[in-house]
Amino acid sequence: MEKTNDLVFTTEEVAEKLRTHRNMVDRLRRNGLINGIKLGKGFIYSAVEINRFLERYAGEDLSNDSSQKEAKEKTERRS
Repeated sequence: MEKTNDLVFTTEEVAEKLRTHRNMVDRLRRNGLINGIKLGKGFIYSAVEINRFLERYAGEDLSNDSSQKEAKEKTERRS
């Protein structure tokens, strides 16, 4: 069984794994592209959710709110 620490990540840890800034992770969450769990003052993210995000949005431009919304709509149409 894997350790819980290997299964959940803070916003900062997700940002590091995605090689971006924590503000981008917050933006992705607010725009509904990645799901986090509010815990205290911050959010945590499961490894499964991070992998789902990477698979679902591979090859998409997620650099701003507009492109994130377009990518989300495109992905939802495929489902």
